[in-house]
Amino acid sequence: MKILVAAAKTGGHIYPAIAVAEEFIKNGHEAMFLGTNSLIEKNAIQTVPGIEHQVINMQGFRGNGVFNKIFVLIQLPINIFKLLRIIYKNKIDSVIVFGGFITIPVTIAAAIMSKPIFVHEQNAILGSANKLSSKFAKRIFLGMPLHDKIINNTEIVGNPIRESFKASSHTDENNNIKMYFIINYLRFIIFLKSFYIYSHN
Repeated sequence: MKILVAAAKTGGHIYPAIAVAEEFIKNGHEAMFLGTNSLIEKNAIQTVPGIEHQVINMQGFRGNGVFNKIFVLIQLPINIFKLLRIIYKNKIDSVIVFGGFITIPVTIAAAIMSKPIFVHEQNAILGSANKLSSKFAKRIFLGMPLHDKIINNTEIVGNPIRESFKASSHTDENNNIKMYFIINYLRFIIFLKSFYIYSHN
C-alpha cells in the first residue's frame, strides 16, 4: 500500500504527518510526504529513511492581502492538476491530510481520482482546511475530542509522535496501538473499494 500524507505551515501539522509516514514505512508500506519545501519539513524528512518527498508551490490564503489571495486562487487549479499527476504517476492508494492550506488541493485531487481520503485533526477545534476536507473524508482521526462540535465518522487516536520523541515504553505501546488501528482501517477501506470495483465489472 502506498500512502500520501500532506501537511504544511506549522510543525503542529508537519510532525504528526511525518510520524504517520514513518510508521507506515516501518510496517512495510510506502509513504510519500507532500509539502511546500519549507525548512521545517526538510529538516523533519531527512531523519526518516525511505520517505518520498513531493513539493507544490502554494501560499496560505488567510491573512494575506487581496492580490496574494487572487494569486492563491489562480494557483489552485494549477496545483490540483499537478497533484492529479502525482497521485496517478506514483500509484497512490490513499491520502491523509493533516491541515494547512495544502490540504485543499490535495483533497480535491484525491476526490477527483476517487482515492480514499482521511483527515487527522491535531487540535480541539477543526481547522478551516480540515473542515473542508472532512466533507470528503472516509474517516476523521482526532488528536483530542473536539471542543464545541460533534462530527460523525470520527475516531480519537491521539497525536502521532515521532520515534525520536517517544519518551517511554508506555508511550511506545500506546502509540503503536493507535497507528495499528489507522493502518488496518486504511487497508480495509482499500480492500472494500477494490472488491466493489471488481464485483461490478
